[in-house]
Amino acid sequence: MRKKEPEVNYFASMTDMVVGILFIFIIMIAYFAFQVSSAKEDNPLTKYKNKVEIFKKEIAQQVVDELKQHNIEAQVSPKNPGVVTLKGSGLFLSGDSSIEAQPGTKDKIDFLSDVIAKKIQCIVYKGAAPNCINKDKIFLDAIFIEGHTDNIVPSRTLNDGSKNNLELSAKRATNTYSEMVQKNPIFSSFKNLDDEQILNVSGYGEHRPAESNATPAGQEANRRIDIRFVMWIPETENDLLKYTQPDKN
Repeated sequence: MRKKEPEVNYFASMTDMVVGILFIFIIMIAYFAFQVSSAKEDNPLTKYKNKVEIFKKEIAQQVVDELKQHNIEAQVSPKNPGVVTLKGSGLFLSGDSSIEAQPGTKDKIDFLSDVIAKKIQCIVYKGAAPNCINKDKIFLDAIFIEGHTDNIVPSRTLNDGSKNNLELSAKRATNTYSEMVQKNPIFSSFKNLDDEQILNVSGYGEHRPAESNATPAGQEANRRIDIRFVMWIPETENDLLKYTQPDKN
């Protein structure tokens, strides 16, 4: 009698084939993703942006370190490593924007002005100090002096003319700006690639608290000044080449 041939499980064979094809497909996807990632990392624009990000963090930390050495309470913002926060303690009185009202505030801002002027004098596009060397061609786009307040809403027009916290924060920033420029007039000559002045001001009122306003200590901390460093980032590789080519002597 003729032996019966074993049945072939065609369903199992097709499943194995599909799994094998999917496995190969996944490997190919991973390979191409790796290639794209590697190409992106090697892209000059990406390399430059990464370098700028590191530089921004370093300059903010350097400013904080020097302020602390001068016994000025400061820290790099935990939310944004390119922002230096001058803590509100001893900086501004409640409902006041004057840097003369609180003993020591003027001296703190004067020292801040000296530190920043020194730190940025070689990374501005126009107005750089003579004999500066900027081998990495990293440039500042702007520095924003940002004023902040606690959440106490003025019940009357304040002595400085402010009717609300937004106006009060703007005056704190403006008064800080004025003192910094008076201490170091060279700030007025520092320009970015668009021929705009580097130093700027902005006010946020009570809308960006650094700490909870639930306590007097928290409110005092929120009466503060932030210094935000904004670096120039080229949009295209052509922009990168245009402004970062080595100087021709």
